Amino acid sequence: MNDIDTARELAKEVKRYIDKVEGPNAPKMVYVAGPYRHPDPCENTKRAMDIATIMLDSGLVVPILPHLTHYWHSCQPRKEEVWLTLDMHQLARCDGLYRIPGKSRGADIEVGVAEHLGMPIFMPGPTQYQKFMAWVRDEDK
Repeated sequence: MNDIDTARELAKEVKRYIDKVEGPNAPKMVYVAGPYRHPDPCENTKRAMDIATIMLDSGLVVPILPHLTHYWHSCQPRKEEVWLTLDMHQLARCDGLYRIPGKSRGADIEVGVAEHLGMPIFMPGPTQYQKFMAWVRDEDK
């Protein structure tokens, strides 16, 4: 089997999987927004990964983590606009946004875009956790 055939087979498997998880039981996709540059990109990326990992391990949502472009950029640098455009494409496909606290112009812009798109926005805190869980379980209707 050559690379093209392998890619075709993989695409078929992915489609079967997506068909299985799409619909009323599909997990919601949550965009994880938070500080990146300040005070330290590596520490902020690690913090965002820790939060996204908790979400992933819960099995309740699919976290989308724009901070991971930190590693992509370190291997294959691009202009900031490329990464921001990628982030906006990912955000537009999400169902909600989780905002990590901290000063971040970029995350504030992402929150504004999410609000414009009508997405729920969540932050840390006991009442927010309850709202988040109700939303995840579709109890907020």
